[in-house]
Amino acid sequence: MMLGDVLSPGSRQHLTEWMVGCKTGNNRLRGGLPKDWKIGDKTGNNGKDASGDIAIAWPKAGGPVLICAYAQGGSPTPPQFEAIFAEVGRMVGRQMG
Repeated sequence: MMLGDVLSPGSRQHLTEWMVGCKTGNNRLRGGLPKDWKIGDKTGNNGKDASGDIAIAWPKAGGPVLICAYAQGGSPTPPQFEAIFAEVGRMVGRQMG
């Protein structure tokens, strides 16, 4: 939806603004990605043992990067979920940076 022709240019821009403006993922994938990248994401969880973060990021060089990360199982705390997603962000940043 963010990159194809499914949405009109105006609707795609509106969705991009919503995702970039969303701050629920500040400590997840965004927390590990380079600070100079433009990042939009959407987080979610089941309130128990599963959590996810889906992001689109625009590095300073190159095209957009799509990142999806999910974790499930055990008894993780919110800070533990944040730490694992931020580490995924750091790994992506190292590979793409």
